[in-house]
Amino acid sequence: MHRRLQLSTFADPNRARGETGRHAILRGWCIKLCGGSNPLVRTNRPSSYLEGHIFPSEPESEPATRQILDFLGPAEHIIMSARDTYPYRLAQLSDAGGDISKRWRVIFYVWDTKTNKLVRRQKWISASFKTKAQKTAEANRLIKRINELLVDGYHLGESQQTKKSSQQIWTWAEAFDWVYQHREPSIRKRSIQTLELIRTELKEWIRINNLDHLPIQHVRFEHCDAFMQWLRRKRNIGNATYNNYLSFLKLNFNYLVSQQRLDYSPAARLHPLHTDEPENTHFPSAIKTKFLEAYPEELKIMAQYIYYSFIRPGELRKLQVKHIRDNSIFVPGHISKNRKSAHVLIPPALERLLQDLHVRKMPPHFYLISHNGKPGPKPVSTNFFNNRHLQVRKDLGLGREYTLYCWKHTGVTDTYRQTRDIEFVSRQCRHSSLDMTKRYLRGLGLLLEFPDQGELPDLGL
Repeated sequence: MHRRLQLSTFADPNRARGETGRHAILRGWCIKLCGGSNPLVRTNRPSSYLEGHIFPSEPESEPATRQILDFLGPAEHIIMSARDTYPYRLAQLSDAGGDISKRWRVIFYVWDTKTNKLVRRQKWISASFKTKAQKTAEANRLIKRINELLVDGYHLGESQQTKKSSQQIWTWAEAFDWVYQHREPSIRKRSIQTLELIRTELKEWIRINNLDHLPIQHVRFEHCDAFMQWLRRKRNIGNATYNNYLSFLKLNFNYLVSQQRLDYSPAARLHPLHTDEPENTHFPSAIKTKFLEAYPEELKIMAQYIYYSFIRPGELRKLQVKHIRDNSIFVPGHISKNRKSAHVLIPPALERLLQDLHVRKMPPHFYLISHNGKPGPKPVSTNFFNNRHLQVRKDLGLGREYTLYCWKHTGVTDTYRQTRDIEFVSRQCRHSSLDMTKRYLRGLGLLLEFPDQGELPDLGL
């Protein structure tokens, strides 16, 4: 098997450039072996001295650690240098082709300071484990602990001092689980669903590629790119969805970096794919009339809120009476899709609706729209109005593109056609820039108008 050595992980790059002697020999040996297919090999500059600390094997140490030390024998010790780290190959299971009647073992390679080379070591799985599940569980425990030791810098040699590593080593999946648990209370439900999807798909990809024990510190650009390409093929996603998933992948790595759990993001060099202008659908006049005639009263009220205010259905169901001001509706950041607080203007037609429903006379803590369309003490469920709209659409025999959200697109389209005021539309949509608004309007088939040809200049020749 070829070995692929990561030369970019020297503990001290400045010193590495000035090395001579046996360090130069090692570097040449590393270059000769580069280009292989094993991504689980890491090469760091070896120490030029034999200083170090013996990893303790006292009774309070973990059982797996004691077993590792025991099988090495009294003449050899696993040590951690106080200054340098060493090359190694991560532990992997050799399961005799899945035959539980044969002995299973864990194989890894550790650096020997006496010979200045990697030496192979193995730990046999005890015969006391009879079933495949028992053998696999024991192997997983040993592999995880051995890899922790290797990543921490342990190697073969001699020393008179002891030092126990306190660094926590996570696998890729464990690191993303930690991110999910820490960020879950502070992000939107829809974002949580995407994070969960990324985490679930990643675990499957890791299992398929036998990278279950790959430490998060060993994840490289190549791993991230391979995972994203696999995800794209498996889910048959377009460029826009790919970019959305990529942003969440980067978000996880960036969070680990910000929390000092990782030195850099291996996904940083992955770039989003090109996307065309979004294609948004608004209701033609006839379709708009059909929906309003077929809607029950509560759905007709919801449609008006969306049409006049451009507030998204998911935001509207969380608004309360206290958010209705004299001339505007306040959308708090914890409700808003972009997490930014903002006001939207109340147009005259929407003001008439608020007056008819006596909204401002209701208790401030009531939700703006409940099951009957009027303010109430309890919010509606996430898909309450979406499901009711869906049923009406099916009864009318209309296409799937006509969603409840299209009332926002329809309101924007009608408002822009009547006012030609792109700045007002931008503020009412709570967009961060006019460029975003222009892109949105182009997706609706707008911004295509030209001046009257009769008003164009003429030289009169």
